[in-house]
Amino acid sequence: MRNRIAHGQWINIIDYKSKDENETEEKKEKKRKKIEDAEEELLDLNHVDIMNEFKIHILLGKIIRDLVQSPNRAFSKNYEQYIEELNNFLEKSKNWTIDSKIEKLKKKSKKLMCPECKHEFKVNK
Repeated sequence: MRNRIAHGQWINIIDYKSKDENETEEKKEKKRKKIEDAEEELLDLNHVDIMNEFKIHILLGKIIRDLVQSPNRAFSKNYEQYIEELNNFLEKSKNWTIDSKIEKLKKKSKKLMCPECKHEFKVNK
C-alpha cells in the first residue's frame, strides 16, 4: 500500500483479488470491505489533514525520543512542555479545513520582486 501511495497511484490503491484458492467467500468479502474502507479514507485526505498529522507525529516523536534517550533527565524535564505544545496545536488546528486555509492565503498580501534590482514590493488586494 505504501508504495502505491508513494508513487501516486491513488485510484484503486489496492488490488484485493485474493490469490489464495482456499480462502472462503466470507473472508474475501471482509478483506475487500476493509480495503475499500482504507481506500476511501486515503482518498478523503487533503493537504491540511496530512500537515496536521505530520506535526502531531513530530511532537509525539520528541516525547518518545526523550523517553528512549534519557528517561530520567530530558524526558522528565521536557514532557510537560511537549504535551502542552501538542495540546496547544490540537486546539489551534481543530477547526482548520482546506477552505479555511485557502481563505487565509487569499487574505495574505502578495509580494512581487523586481527582476532587475531584486527589490520586493507588497501588493495588497
